[in-house]
Amino acid sequence: KFEAGTPNISGVIGLSQAIDFIHQYNQSELLEFEMQLMQRAKSQLQLIDGLTIIGDVEPKLPVLSFVVEDEHPSDIATLLDQQKIAVRSGHHCAMPFMEHLELSGTIRASFFAYNAPSDVNAFIAAVKKASEFF
Repeated sequence: KFEAGTPNISGVIGLSQAIDFIHQYNQSELLEFEMQLMQRAKSQLQLIDGLTIIGDVEPKLPVLSFVVEDEHPSDIATLLDQQKIAVRSGHHCAMPFMEHLELSGTIRASFFAYNAPSDVNAFIAAVKKASEFF
């Protein structure tokens, strides 16, 4: 009622489609699949020199945050983007926590139903290339 112009109709339609997409899967099987992808990525990331996984606790969602020693998260994210790998970088709305950890931010990768094992392979290859670039 207080928003000027046309209401966000496309957002409502998009949300409806997203809900339909999610409901076509068994939620437990979906989470298990996503966790398998995340575990696959985690096991490979742990082999990269100078890379540290942040917030590796249980229980866990299919999300990995990490840093590369002596490199700014935005620089790594930019190199991944150039290799067509989408990640988030920065404080992730947790600046006090990042300050507590004495980090300028992290790189965050999320895994979901539309990802495949080949996406994890491409992600790992891109992270290796980015970490070796510097």
